[in-house]
Amino acid sequence: MTKRENVVSFMKDIKNDTSHTLDYLLNDEVEKTLSKKGIKVRKVLAPILRLGYGLTTDYKLKVDSREKLTHSKKGKIFLVNHRQGDDMVLSAKAIAKSGYFVFGNKTLALESLSNGYGLWGYGMILLDRNNDKSRKACYEKMKYVLEHGGNIIVFSEGYWNLDDNGQKDERNAADDHNSENWLIQDINIGAIRLAKEIGSEIVPTVLHYDEIGKKKCYAKRGKPIKVEKNDDIFVKKYQILETMTTMYWDCL
Repeated sequence: MTKRENVVSFMKDIKNDTSHTLDYLLNDEVEKTLSKKGIKVRKVLAPILRLGYGLTTDYKLKVDSREKLTHSKKGKIFLVNHRQGDDMVLSAKAIAKSGYFVFGNKTLALESLSNGYGLWGYGMILLDRNNDKSRKACYEKMKYVLEHGGNIIVFSEGYWNLDDNGQKDERNAADDHNSENWLIQDINIGAIRLAKEIGSEIVPTVLHYDEIGKKKCYAKRGKPIKVEKNDDIFVKKYQILETMTTMYWDCL
């Protein structure tokens, strides 16, 4: 779109409480959705946005610990467990580093002004998770961000772990994809495969919500995990799952 068309579209978004101007993020071509400049700008904006994010949630964040991060030219992949709708703003504050959210709900992103532009400002890789081509493009977009020094924030469980609250999402009835024994659900191996391919570290991060009394969210940012070239990604997945489960248990 031209600049004028973008302005007109944005004004419509304000009027309708939508984010349809951001439809371009669904384009499968990396260069049409991401740029080196955009990654650099978001590193500057991220601390400011995190301050604002704190005003959008009823939960008080308590970070139990943040392990030291190693320095690298490539970005890191922050794997976060997925509990509920406040995960975005609270994980950003818990991680305390800029990063692009991998976001698979295009309706939630584009049909809300605050959701869409709030995520876009921080950094968002938007995909249609029901479209194979979009999922493959997402992998390449993640790779681009990481190779240009940006971080990725991904909820690899794929959907909310709802065993403790009985809620449901658009694909699952309450608790039909959970177990009371699963503190962390099974995770998608895509991020692990990408970490192995380009040498980025994975940083496990967990959130635990306490609904008793005043609402609190406890968080831990774990030690970076290296996926070596000779690692079996499925074995590595279960090692990461075990690490995240232990971290989550520590937050209880």
